[in-house]
Amino acid sequence: MLKRIAWCLLVLLLVVSGVALAQETKALTSERRNQFADVGPTYRLDFTIRELDEQKLVNTRNYSMLITSSTVRGGSRAKVNAVTKMPVVTGNKDGVPTTTYINVGLTLNSELYETDHGYLLMVYAEIGGLAPMEGVSTPSGNPLIRAVEISTQGHIVLDKTQLLGSVDDVYSKHRFQLEVVTKKL
Repeated sequence: MLKRIAWCLLVLLLVVSGVALAQETKALTSERRNQFADVGPTYRLDFTIRELDEQKLVNTRNYSMLITSSTVRGGSRAKVNAVTKMPVVTGNKDGVPTTTYINVGLTLNSELYETDHGYLLMVYAEIGGLAPMEGVSTPSGNPLIRAVEISTQGHIVLDKTQLLGSVDDVYSKHRFQLEVVTKKL
């Protein structure tokens, strides 16, 4: 009789634990859904970067990313990196050289929001590369790195090519232009 009561109590304990676990799982699932309640449709951002030498086209690069729209700041982000990790030798307090790695290439960050006035796109682009070293020497022996940055925001029109920014390289006659086409998927 005592064994039968122990078995019944054990079964009852397992049933109560299972119900509590199921309720907790349901609450977590609901909480996770609420975290993404603000996520809107998915879009594809097609970026084109053109490099011109005076008016002559020298180089064109294309990058694409998927992004979901949001109505909450920080809720919609996408990033593309096409970089090389460059070693830079520095010295610390004791004069012992240390090596730090920096990114050289393209960094492209985007945020997309749906507002009462349409779609707001925020973009940060950094385009960097090694500078020509002809007749130039640096005290550390590290290479010179040149970069241009475009940080912009504005309302966009779907399926239309839009110029986001244009910047001249201050050390050459090169100009970099950043364009985007936004398509709803």
